[in-house]
Amino acid sequence: MKLKKLINKGDFEFVLEFENHQLFEINLKELISEKIKKRELQTAKIDEEWGCLEFNEHVRHQFHRLLMQA
Repeated sequence: MKLKKLINKGDFEFVLEFENHQLFEINLKELISEKIKKRELQTAKIDEEWGCLEFNEHVRHQFHRLLMQA
């Protein structure tokens, strides 16, 4: 399932909306803080082709798989 919308609430807090309109409000600190620095959070965007969350245009994280496993 592809990510369609994101709201960056700051401090690793995001609201993610998927193509089926499911919303998840989630803190991604545990999941990404080792690879993504706090200052890089402002670069969060959706990769249109893959439908995943990316930071700095070169680091891609497919959170939807992790969310679906939770």
